[in-house]
Amino acid sequence: MKNIFKLGFLSFGFFLLVLNCQQDDQNQNLENSDEIQDIISREVSFEKSPHFSKVSKVYNKLKSDLNSPNSLFSKSSEESDITLFTDKVLFMEYADTHTYTFKLLRDNPEFYIENIVIHFNIDTEDYDEYLVQYDVEVGEYQDLLDSFPLREDTEVKISKLASGTISSLFSKSSCFRAC
Repeated sequence: MKNIFKLGFLSFGFFLLVLNCQQDDQNQNLENSDEIQDIISREVSFEKSPHFSKVSKVYNKLKSDLNSPNSLFSKSSEESDITLFTDKVLFMEYADTHTYTFKLLRDNPEFYIENIVIHFNIDTEDYDEYLVQYDVEVGEYQDLLDSFPLREDTEVKISKLASGTISSLFSKSSCFRAC
C-alpha cells in the first residue's frame, strides 16, 4: 500500500511537471508570436487612404513647410518647388501603428531616391515626419524598377523633420537598412 501511494504521488508529480512544461511552451510560443508582427504593405491612392482626414492635414502642412523659404531644401536663393506624389502612396500597417511614404521630387536632390514618411506615433497619438534618402546610383535605381532588391549595404539616411526642417536630434543620422 505504501509503494502504491508513493507511485501514485510520483505519477501525480510527473503529471504536474509535464503540464507545467506544456504551459511554459505555449506561453513561449505566444510571446514569440507577439514579437513577429505581420506587416501589411500596399500602394494606395492618397485620397482613398484609411486615415485620409488626419494625414491630409499633416501632408498639407508639411508640403507648405517644405516649399517655404525656411525649409531645409531652400539652400540657394532660387526658389525650388518640392513635389510630393500622392497618386501611389505606400501604406504600411504593423502592430498598432502605420506609415505613409510619399515619393519626393526636387531640383537638386542630395540622394538619387528621396521619400517623405509620415509615421503614426502611438505614444503621442500624432504623426512624425521623416526624410528618408537612399544612396543609390542610376544603375541601381534601374535595378529597383526592374524588381531587383535593394543591396544590403545601401546607405539609408533618415532625418526627422520638424516644420519642414531637419530636427537636431536626427540631423546627422545615417544608418544602414537595420534602422
